[in-house]
Amino acid sequence: MRKYGSPIADALREFGVQVDVLDEDSIQQFYSMNDGAALHAKYDVIWLGPFENIWKVLTASPAPEAIAAAVKAGTAFIHTGGESSFHGGFDRAANTQLSVLGDILPVQISPRIDLVLPPAAQGESVTRWGTGVTRLNEIKIEDPSPQWSDSGYSALGLTGFNQTTLKPGSTQQWSIYGFPLLASGTYGQGRTFAFTGFTPAVSAHADGFLDEQMLLSPESEAFAGLIAELISAAANDPLTQSVSALRDEHERPLFQSLKEAPSTTLTATIAADSPASNVRQRYHVEIVNGPNYARLVRLNLDDAQQHNPSLIALIGDSYFDMLPNEHKTVTVDWIQQDKGSGSIQPIFQVEATNAPAISLTIKP
Repeated sequence: MRKYGSPIADALREFGVQVDVLDEDSIQQFYSMNDGAALHAKYDVIWLGPFENIWKVLTASPAPEAIAAAVKAGTAFIHTGGESSFHGGFDRAANTQLSVLGDILPVQISPRIDLVLPPAAQGESVTRWGTGVTRLNEIKIEDPSPQWSDSGYSALGLTGFNQTTLKPGSTQQWSIYGFPLLASGTYGQGRTFAFTGFTPAVSAHADGFLDEQMLLSPESEAFAGLIAELISAAANDPLTQSVSALRDEHERPLFQSLKEAPSTTLTATIAADSPASNVRQRYHVEIVNGPNYARLVRLNLDDAQQHNPSLIALIGDSYFDMLPNEHKTVTVDWIQQDKGSGSIQPIFQVEATNAPAISLTIKP
């Protein structure tokens, strides 16, 4: 569903993954998913998030068999938890085990309601959990490899999880109260992954804005880190930087990032376009950026000339950004309204927020 799919899709797109989303507005597409070979050719990974009453679609469409065939051929499969995942519960149950998708997963789905919630969320006190517990936090990182480092859940805890059991031959990366929290396995040639913790839902106003989601919700922050680890493992494409570094890129305020941008250098040349008229001369200024991104490149008159009311420079473009080694030509119309003291040649300053100013003068 969109409220669960958006955090997943937003994070994947930010990590450079091309994503197609099927939600409650595109449910009819499930019924056209009938070719496993076509799915395998199109998708490297298929991700199933929480989807209320998805069993009604899965048991009435060819999609599960097609997905299973794609995974068996090598497409990876990921399923993340929630009240409408795995079995799920109450009027939103997913009952994924009623289709072949239950066979794909590295965990065994319960045939009954599998939701485990903190006692405080259920209005009860249980000796095992303690009084007033609002999060489930007995999380153990069992796989010591850097690929499955803690994305923040150990300190944060969970608002709930789906209770499953590990299938023989599968691997348990994380556990919660001894039950699988993150597990992996294979189905045919395809890698399969299950995260039984609840997938965070996104509010409508933050839909599409991963940075805002991460700042507003520590759970979204931890989940975004997990997404990076899951898609890296599913695609067999190791992360080139740590999860904390990936998150920092999205949590650092924009203008702080710009302030910390590496410096660059600008070079520029100026040339007259055509013979001057009585009052107007056109120039072309070619600006070449150096090795780093240039922010707010601007072209201005020299300070002294800016305060001369008889001198006018109509600058075709200014306050633009430039990519490394980019070239850009700016047209300038130079007008001297009073030539009583002779012609004055323009003196331009070219600079950027992260590049020192250079001076351009027309040689007579």
